[in-house]
Amino acid sequence: MLADGDVDQSMLTSPGLHLQKGQQRSYLFFDGIQTNKLIKIGLNFSQRSRWTHALGCTSSAATLGEEFLCVASSEFACFKQTFADVIGSGDYPKLLGCESGQVPLRSIELTNRTFGQQNVHMRTWASEVAFDDFIAAEGIVEPGDDMPPRYRKEVFRFMEMHANSELFGGLCEQYWVSRAPGLHRKLAFLAKTQDEIGHAHLLYMVAADLGVKTRQQMLDDLFAGRSKFHNVFHYKTHTWADQIVIAFLVDAAALTTQQAVLKNCSYGPYRRVLRRIVSEEGFHMRHGEEMLLTLADGTDIQRHMFQAALDRWWEPVMHFFGPPTKDGDLLIRWRVKSETNEALRDKYIQKFVPMLHSYGFTIPDPTLHQNAEDRWVIGDIDWTALSSTQSNSGEDSRQRIARSRAAWEDTEWVRRALDQSSQAQASAQVA
Repeated sequence: MLADGDVDQSMLTSPGLHLQKGQQRSYLFFDGIQTNKLIKIGLNFSQRSRWTHALGCTSSAATLGEEFLCVASSEFACFKQTFADVIGSGDYPKLLGCESGQVPLRSIELTNRTFGQQNVHMRTWASEVAFDDFIAAEGIVEPGDDMPPRYRKEVFRFMEMHANSELFGGLCEQYWVSRAPGLHRKLAFLAKTQDEIGHAHLLYMVAADLGVKTRQQMLDDLFAGRSKFHNVFHYKTHTWADQIVIAFLVDAAALTTQQAVLKNCSYGPYRRVLRRIVSEEGFHMRHGEEMLLTLADGTDIQRHMFQAALDRWWEPVMHFFGPPTKDGDLLIRWRVKSETNEALRDKYIQKFVPMLHSYGFTIPDPTLHQNAEDRWVIGDIDWTALSSTQSNSGEDSRQRIARSRAAWEDTEWVRRALDQSSQAQASAQVA
């Protein structure tokens, strides 16, 4: 039932292939099977903690593949037998909507091509011009490709900042778990914290595939203040209303930019992992809108509290999209981003300015107006505060970095225990 076979190597791409030198991951490759069903079934058959840990992620962030899942080679035999038992039981094909014996499952082993082992199909281009033509023709770049160094560097830089921001976003949400009003709000922030941290770990693994830094090196740089994260996480939250602004307006800005990347991103693993992230960020934004509506329909004190928070956060939200995109921007040229910063900011303004007005709130921009085409136009943006955040010198930068470093250090024993448990289980299976 489980047989090795030839597989189209170009299809073997993963949003989560994170290997150290000499390591291998094994792939269970499923032809035409919906991964979400596979994940649910896998979790139902007592392998949850083992294979999600082997994938290097939390149980809530285990859907790392489109048509396959990867596990550490030391675990492969165990999982192969597990899924053989599942398929043989008859429950697995039934849940997948197919007949017993008609579940094609094949396996192969891969080694990370970053360290010189080239048993994975590698595409090469004679020049950067040839690579540009490939991108212009809607080509998708995969980790095993011999991509131009500048492309690798730019994609990595963009994804590392995204991963850092998701991690800081999760820590920002975590702060409010104990402070949110009522059990319902606390549970919502707990779930959202788990989502954001899961997004960060997925993105760190995707970024690590590029071979620029390991996941641990990225975290070390973040906690040492050597790398960047989005400007909005450099500011203090003064009241509960500040957190609602973040939950609605900041999450909406993040969703706007992420949708633009997902739309036509040329780097395959990033594009695939964004499908999950974007779907969950949409729920986060709706959660923020629901809290905003509660304040909008509340007392004068509540409405004043939100207006004060909006006054504090409007400029940082405008900064979130970045300064005007420069001519020749490599992320635009290579289809990592599909729209310029100013286009995304304008799209956001056209949607959320009238929405906030309809809720009875005022945009803190005295020059805001509608032009002859009835489009909203904002005033000139002062970029001084953004420059401070880019050098990790914002009003709350040091405290945020220190808290994130402390959180990582305080949970080191959990990671160590999981590693020891995984190794013990792998040894027991071999024995």
